[in-house]
Amino acid sequence: MQAKTSFGYAAIALGVGSLVHIVGLALGPDALAFLGAPQEFVQGARDGDWLWTSIVTLGIAGLLAILAWLSWRAKTLRENDGMARSILWLFAGIFTLRGLMVGLFVPAIMERNIGDPSLLWFHVGASVFVLTIGLALLHGLYKTRGISA
Repeated sequence: MQAKTSFGYAAIALGVGSLVHIVGLALGPDALAFLGAPQEFVQGARDGDWLWTSIVTLGIAGLLAILAWLSWRAKTLRENDGMARSILWLFAGIFTLRGLMVGLFVPAIMERNIGDPSLLWFHVGASVFVLTIGLALLHGLYKTRGISA
């Protein structure tokens, strides 16, 4: 696989992640709970206090959108774009580690006895999705190391 393909996939996947956060916020507390928002944010939304829930959710969506833009830009990055590459390296590691933690999340979700198998499979799928983003970024960054302007 070429680095451009890896960066393109990461950009699209990060854009989808950003949209999922915005749609979850728009759909309300039950959607936020399903997506894994902390209970205090979900309860705040149910009580009509949307301020912190909105700020945090839109902040995450914004961060993912910026990372999507950087990933798309990375298809043509050169060595002199060190700050962008550093940011992408950092988040490639974070997403890869988060994706690998699926083994920790499954037992925790099952222990909570949620009772909804779709919730379990959503979180497993989300972890794998996040892992693929991290691996795509790692692949693209590794393949483009040492490229000079």
